[in-house]
Amino acid sequence: SSVVLDYSNASSLLVTVPDVQDGTFANASIALAKWYYGKPLAFKNLCGLLQVVVEDATVRKIVLESSANIAGKVDVGGFDGGVVTVKEVKEGKKTITVNVNGAGTYYIAVLPSTLEGFYMALYDENDGLIGDKFTDNTLTVKRKMIKPLGTLETGFGDRYYVKVDGTGDGSSWTKAASWT
Repeated sequence: SSVVLDYSNASSLLVTVPDVQDGTFANASIALAKWYYGKPLAFKNLCGLLQVVVEDATVRKIVLESSANIAGKVDVGGFDGGVVTVKEVKEGKKTITVNVNGAGTYYIAVLPSTLEGFYMALYDENDGLIGDKFTDNTLTVKRKMIKPLGTLETGFGDRYYVKVDGTGDGSSWTKAASWT
């Protein structure tokens, strides 16, 4: 996993929640472990997971953008009391890129947060935008929670493409409709 832990003292850890991920469940399940002498090793989840399904085999990248900090370096506490908490986000990131390999179910590790609207975009192997979705709904991501977001589809259902010499139906740039 690409998670980096920096043990600072008995009540705090500096954890990097990556802003570039691979979408696998194992790497998205960012867990912390703390051991006290004579006690069992305890693992605690830090992030919530957003589960997305991609049906198009040409998708190579999913980008999630939010107004909230959803990744970055965070100071984590709470091991003494048993409940993991995000004490402070030190180098917050509002965008997460997930490199994927076509169709499949993917998981995005997100810091516990409330997303007041967010944007998801799908890209092909040439970094061409092949689909996107914006929602202004509020989404609350909690620690140790998996939130299914459904299927991300390619295409732009809410867009209409036009150009001066267009002859198509407006469903894409190659099928752009006439300006007039």
